[in-house]
Amino acid sequence: MKSSADVDHVVRAAAGQTLTVTLKPSNPQNYFSVIPPVSDLAMYVGQTADNFTGVLPTDGDYTVRVYLMRSAARRNESSHYTLAVAVTGKPLPPLPASKGVLLPGTPFHALAQIPCMPAFDPEPQQCEAFVIHRGLDGTATVEVHGSGNLQRRILFVQGKPIAADATDPLTFSRQGDLAIVKIGAAERYEIPDALLTGG
Repeated sequence: MKSSADVDHVVRAAAGQTLTVTLKPSNPQNYFSVIPPVSDLAMYVGQTADNFTGVLPTDGDYTVRVYLMRSAARRNESSHYTLAVAVTGKPLPPLPASKGVLLPGTPFHALAQIPCMPAFDPEPQQCEAFVIHRGLDGTATVEVHGSGNLQRRILFVQGKPIAADATDPLTFSRQGDLAIVKIGAAERYEIPDALLTGG
């Protein structure tokens, strides 16, 4: 690759699967990011490491974007690289329509208003939270819509959040029938059990 010409590699994968990416570049300023489906925000931005492994929170096309750092691009540097991409593990498919009614014209089974503090907006507010049920036991993908076009996807398995399309780490606690999900220091989402189970 040369200069500022990013190279995108698109990988189709499903919720619950694990994506592994390894980059071996000739230029130490050559990195990659991982961008989730229908999003402009990366869930991984490599600037110190050359590999990524993560559980995927939703279904669709993930983009592995290979790029040179701006300083290298300004110097018109280039890089030869080898990229290894693997998708492993069993997917968690959505419940079929026969087991759960879909909101008309969408892939979602239900919608709720939840207390939230989305990324880049530190004020508490109410967000729309859509859900794709992937089981009857609280296994689901919750997609939270914040201000603007911001979306956050969180994968729950048996009521416990295990992955999100975010660069910051996910932590989890419970308050009664609420799953309190925090991502990094700023984001917070209160997910009711009823949304996850359809109860």
